[in-house]
Amino acid sequence: GGVCDLHLALLNVPPGTTQGYTVFSFDTSAPVGSGPVFGLTPDSFTLQGLSTPAAPGNIFHWQPFVPGVFPEVPYDLPPGTLSAFSGLSGDGRGLALDLFWTPTFTDVIRITF
Repeated sequence: GGVCDLHLALLNVPPGTTQGYTVFSFDTSAPVGSGPVFGLTPDSFTLQGLSTPAAPGNIFHWQPFVPGVFPEVPYDLPPGTLSAFSGLSGDGRGLALDLFWTPTFTDVIRITF
């Protein structure tokens, strides 16, 4: 990686997943994974991501098992792309939902741009 880049990969999306979210928050005031919503402390970025319509390749609200697009392949942004966020930290996690809206979560991760 490089400064202010992004490599986002969700591995092992469970069979039966019908849609999913990649949820982010720039509020890192709580220890990693201990926030009140999905283990995150939500902010406006979290709500924006959750309100995004599902679409193939959309990193915020995705449809699984579409060849050639996220989350089937990683989402990559080259160094410098996120320079506006330089020095900021954020928490993120993946959330997969099946036909009955049963959630499967990835671990919460904290990254610094």
